[in-house]
Amino acid sequence: MFGYVQAFRPELKVKEAEQYRGVYCTLCKRLGKRYGLLARFTLNYDFTFLALLQMALEDPEITFKNSRCTFMPTRRCLRCQQTQALDRAADIAMLMFYSKCRDDRTDGRFWRRVGATVLQGLFARAYRKAKKAQPEAAVAMENYMTAQQTVERENTSSVDAAAEPTAKLMATLLAALAADERSERVLSRFGYCLGRWVYLADAVDDLETDRKTGIFNPY
Repeated sequence: MFGYVQAFRPELKVKEAEQYRGVYCTLCKRLGKRYGLLARFTLNYDFTFLALLQMALEDPEITFKNSRCTFMPTRRCLRCQQTQALDRAADIAMLMFYSKCRDDRTDGRFWRRVGATVLQGLFARAYRKAKKAQPEAAVAMENYMTAQQTVERENTSSVDAAAEPTAKLMATLLAALAADERSERVLSRFGYCLGRWVYLADAVDDLETDRKTGIFNPY
C-alpha cells in the first residue's frame, strides 16, 4: 500500500479526528511490539484504513485510553484497546514492505538495489513471522509479485493491465474480512476498485521520476 487512503479531516468532528489519530498511533505501537523498532517506519495511513475497516465490519465496542507517543513523550495520544485488527494490519504491512524490498532488488539503480538488499536481510525474520500469522495474505502477495513482474517485464502500455495485480491483491485482502458471501462480493469489488485507483494515482505521482530513471510506468 502507498499511503493514499486517508480520512478527509475537515469533515471529521474533533472526537473522530482524535480517535482516527489514536488508531494510527496504536498501529505504530503494535508494529513495534510485534516486529521491532524499525518496523514502525513502515507505518502509513493505508494500513490504518485497513484496521478501521475490519473494526467497522466486526462492530466491536472500540475503547481508548490516554497514552503518549513513544518518539515524542511530551505528546499525548489515544491508544486503542482492541488490537486484533491492528495486529492483522501490522502483519500485512510487513508482508508488503518485504515484497517491496524484493521488487527493489530487481531495479536497475545500484544504490537502490543495495538498500533493498540490506533491508530485506533486516526484515527477513519479521517477514517469516508475518507469513506464519497471515498465510493467505502471504500467498496473495506472492501472486501479486509474480503478476506485477510479468507486467513490467512485458513493458505493457495498458494502464488496465498494469493496475490489475494491485487491484486483485486489494480485492483478496478486503474479501478476507467478509462474514458471509454477500459481504465478500461487496468487499472484493470495493478492494478491486480501490487497488486500481491507488496504483494509478501512484503511477501519476511517479511519472516524472520514472521517465528520468527508466523505471516502468504505464503512463
